[in-house]
Amino acid sequence: MSTGHRIPAAQARAVADALTNEFAHYCDRWEIAGSLRRGAPDVGDIEVVAVPRLAPSEVQTLFGPVATPPRFELDDVLAEHLTRGAIQHAPHKGWGERQKKFMFDGVQIDLYITDAARFGVILLIRTGPQEFSHALAAWMQRGGDWRFAGGALEYRSGDAIGWLAHPTPEERDVFAALGLSYIEPAQRSLSALEQTING
Repeated sequence: MSTGHRIPAAQARAVADALTNEFAHYCDRWEIAGSLRRGAPDVGDIEVVAVPRLAPSEVQTLFGPVATPPRFELDDVLAEHLTRGAIQHAPHKGWGERQKKFMFDGVQIDLYITDAARFGVILLIRTGPQEFSHALAAWMQRGGDWRFAGGALEYRSGDAIGWLAHPTPEERDVFAALGLSYIEPAQRSLSALEQTING
């Protein structure tokens, strides 16, 4: 959810570039999504989909290495930036394990955390537009063999196991699994989806 204030795409791209320079190297993957990726003329926020790297699993102390619980290095960096005031919590707060909302250079950032196997699904959903993502999910539900669940593309296995996750490291993997032609982000609309479904 954006703050309601919209800025020109050129200004948003400059903020997105600065954001990427600041945080992307703490991630294995980092992609700008949302309306900025679709090429909208103005945006209300900047959406990012990321696969963070794990921080080192041990720290050096005076008494030698000590094992630490697994954690994302990005979480540590974001927490440090919050402490310094380099980023601020967004007006509509959200600071969970899978989504973090914060302000960076005066623009709301919606950061979505996922893993490599589900990256394509989250990038597709978060690129939108919202009506496109909802219509795709509704079409899958009507078919009954595929669904989005837990940030993954799942298929009905046809036996007692039930639903199984289908790896989708890329957006194109989602379209291919569903038997649909890939639609470029700038072309995503209800009519484009209907055309590729009826294709």
